[in-house]
Amino acid sequence: MPQVAPNRWAPRALALLLSMAMLFAVPLADTASAHGSVVDPASRNYGCWLRWGSDFQNPAMQQQDPMCWQAWQDNICSDVNFT
Repeated sequence: MPQVAPNRWAPRALALLLSMAMLFAVPLADTASAHGSVVDPASRNYGCWLRWGSDFQNPAMQQQDPMCWQAWQDNICSDVNFT
């Protein structure tokens, strides 16, 4: 009696099915934005620059926006105007 080869079509069919699923799923996926970008939602640095960029030496910042005040104090380049 001739020997029957084991079913080899099942793994190939599964691999083909998974490959086709990936080909259809990958183009439909959106970009990863779990943490946002620098501008949306604004990072602390960018938000502070938006609120205090032209007035970063205002002493009222310490009371009105302590997080930004601390960021400006910690930033070694805070006295450089990049605009």
